[in-house]
Amino acid sequence: MPEVRIERLRELDEKTLERLVEIYMSAYEGMREYGGEGVRYAKRYLRWCWNRAKDGFFVAKVGDEIVGFIVCDNDWYSGQEGKTVGAVHEFAVDKKFQGRGIGRRLMKKCPDYLGEHNDRVELWVGEKNEGAIGFYKAHGFRRAGQNGIWVRMIRDIRKDDKGSGRVYGGDDDALHKTAPAGEGEGVEGGELHTGGKGKAEGHHRE
Repeated sequence: MPEVRIERLRELDEKTLERLVEIYMSAYEGMREYGGEGVRYAKRYLRWCWNRAKDGFFVAKVGDEIVGFIVCDNDWYSGQEGKTVGAVHEFAVDKKFQGRGIGRRLMKKCPDYLGEHNDRVELWVGEKNEGAIGFYKAHGFRRAGQNGIWVRMIRDIRKDDKGSGRVYGGDDDALHKTAPAGEGEGVEGGELHTGGKGKAEGHHRE
């Protein structure tokens, strides 16, 4: 397989949006209760992610093809924390490219970026998505509550190790979808996700 590159998305043009929607929709196959509500919704949602967190919108490329992406927000107000934290709004890898370590590469980029701004990262994942929950645990996240079908997970980043990916009480080498998009946030007047949460599902796979 050609080299995988992780880079910040520079522009969300229509062609790029179409490709991201393809990845998003395929990633939610079999998990419609957690996402993949339709192409029209996916376009609105991914535009919202782009407008919300341009600097933290990273893509994985094989050659010139985008095969996965992660959206990391460094200025997210958490209702549970009562303060601003880092958040993962979305995370997906094309099913054809799963099992090649691309998800791990993307997930590592998140604390590297958010660690420059935040000391805690949160995300939400579907309660039945055990593969994703295990993936996040292996990346230093831990359960921190539940709201309906969504499990909240958090990861602490050491203030003196920002950018290093180290975590409190975790394996520094641990690698392993997003938070139900935040409370009070909406997409064209409608709440982003069930229960007003921001979600990061496990459409990555290692």
